[in-house]
Amino acid sequence: NNKNKNDDKEEEEEEVGGQDTIRVRIWQALADGTELSLSQLGSRVGERRFGDLKSHLMHVEKQAKTLSNKSDEWRARRGLLSFTTEEHTNNTTSPSS
Repeated sequence: NNKNKNDDKEEEEEEVGGQDTIRVRIWQALADGTELSLSQLGSRVGERRFGDLKSHLMHVEKQAKTLSNKSDEWRARRGLLSFTTEEHTNNTTSPSS
């Protein structure tokens, strides 16, 4: 139940004042697979406090574990267009032998 409340809260907070939230910006910054230091990531997403950035990164990591459950719109907003549900399904199903 707690998970659903967090998901709802996140959806409400995705856009604040017409601007993407810090977690959406983190996804966008990391979507191309480029490795960034905390300092570089903080500069890209506009978060100078490393403690807060680390906290947001931990949440993004949890989201990454459930990408297949996310909507196409959710993934597209974060720059994850190449990760489709069909692609994930094909990569995780084992061939019947």
